[in-house]
Amino acid sequence: MTGYINQTSLREYRLNKQHGCPHPTSPGESKHKTAVYRLGLYLCDRSWFSGAEGGQWYTFGKLVGESPRVFTDLDAARDYSNRLGERVDRLYNDPQGSRAELSSVSCEGRYIVQIWEDNLPQSFPQEQPHYE
Repeated sequence: MTGYINQTSLREYRLNKQHGCPHPTSPGESKHKTAVYRLGLYLCDRSWFSGAEGGQWYTFGKLVGESPRVFTDLDAARDYSNRLGERVDRLYNDPQGSRAELSSVSCEGRYIVQIWEDNLPQSFPQEQPHYE
């Protein structure tokens, strides 16, 4: 399953592709003509896992809703995702309260619109990260 978070949702954090998290797609990346892109609304937060290096934060999310629109053009999906993300920020994410940026100590989760190719996962990452 391939997916990514659009650039406006990335803001202050990055997700690690190797752990099954969405990853940013570069503008120059080629598009597949048969690809189908879907938008999902995820409640995301950060969690801590410890390991040999002293531990690390990772981002996780749960699907809470999805857009009925399906896209075959990635640029159109990004445009719609950006507009929808701005609306979600205004309505559901309080920058000063419990829905602040994920990097904030006071954050209790944040609603983020994500674009996924093919199917929307119910949650990510698929497995909790670990040191090898």
